[in-house]
Amino acid sequence: MKKVSVLILKCIFFACIVAYLIHSGALSMHALRHAMHFSILGPACLLLSCGTLLCAYRWHLLLGTGTYWQALRLSLIGNFFNFTLPGAVTGDVMKIYALGKKSLPSIILDRLLGLMALVWISLSMSLMRLHAPYVQHFVLPVALPVALGMCLGLVSIFLPDRLDPCLYLRFPKKLLGLYRQIKAYREKPLVLASAFFLALSVQLIAALVCYILASGVGGYVTLQDAFLMAPLGFLATAIPLAPGGLGTGNAAFLLLFEAVGSQRGADVYSIIACLNISLSLPGAWLAMRSPHRATSSIPA
Repeated sequence: MKKVSVLILKCIFFACIVAYLIHSGALSMHALRHAMHFSILGPACLLLSCGTLLCAYRWHLLLGTGTYWQALRLSLIGNFFNFTLPGAVTGDVMKIYALGKKSLPSIILDRLLGLMALVWISLSMSLMRLHAPYVQHFVLPVALPVALGMCLGLVSIFLPDRLDPCLYLRFPKKLLGLYRQIKAYREKPLVLASAFFLALSVQLIAALVCYILASGVGGYVTLQDAFLMAPLGFLATAIPLAPGGLGTGNAAFLLLFEAVGSQRGADVYSIIACLNISLSLPGAWLAMRSPHRATSSIPA
């Protein structure tokens, strides 16, 4: 009963956000129709597809076993569940279901590197516009603490054993074991560096797609503004409200893009969500064939 009540409240909240966006003109059907051209959607789809391939390769590096094709198949299945169910981690659950708990450290680290890339791209762009009020009052208060926290977490992986935080803090046994497994990646610095470079590339591609779509719906922003605001908008889509981050993503992009002079942020995210859902459909076909077929030859 409690789960049903929470689901109903989420649906009501999502409907209220969408209704407000449409009523206020922030979500414009006319602007969306204006962007429905191959010259806009074609490059956007191509870039998002490249991002999917790079994400799969990043996880393949961190997983350290199996083939790239097997990692890609599971990534496509995960994307389908990520984009069609509320929240952004349901696809990770499917990966764990297919590979078992041994894949958990690579999945967590993959997520952390993606989050770090988002924050550092936005933070790097904000340093070029420190004088802007929206950077001082909004971007830096959000991005800086998250970036510092992520850096401390990464540094803890490389600390010598005598300085290990686990010696001074009490962790549950399961959490401690997971931390030890993640810490083992310090023996693979090249893998970590490569994975972080791929994470940066994927997030830059996503921000570039936002720039292209903003131009398509008439909400022009500079490339630097897209790199500054889009990563923060994508952070909001992890809130488990509606499939593909709809609702929360629309509201976040609206507020962020308004800060740099564009009124079409909600439209931009609507198109991105629709493209992501469409491009994730091959994962549905693979999921129906059972994810275990994609992993039957992956060593334990």
